[in-house]
Amino acid sequence: MARRAATAPAERRRAPRIAVLIDVLVDPSCDGTYLFARATAVNADGLFVRTEAPEPPGTALRLRVPCDDGTTVELEGEVAWTNPAGLGAIDPGMGVRFVGAGARERRRLMAQIGRIAYLDPAVTAQSE
Repeated sequence: MARRAATAPAERRRAPRIAVLIDVLVDPSCDGTYLFARATAVNADGLFVRTEAPEPPGTALRLRVPCDDGTTVELEGEVAWTNPAGLGAIDPGMGVRFVGAGARERRRLMAQIGRIAYLDPAVTAQSE
């Protein structure tokens, strides 16, 4: 009997994920208290925040991504899934889906990513 492969989260993504290591400030309470973290993957729809203490799925977040030009891209997001820390955890953290991000913010984020990683023109077009 033939076996089927399980549907991986990557197959549901609308835009390809770009492996990067960028600083991101995360406000899990949406009260103006930002925590420093690192994002290890990003696309125009969301990012993965590496953390030993991921917030539960459904948690609303505010995010700030510092840019090389001294500005900051500010986004709102929601925790879509988590990879809890613990014995044997390879990459603990949380997948964050952007909520209500306009085309301008997405373009600015992808422009910042483009400064540190090669972006296929098709990927850049998807952020518009």
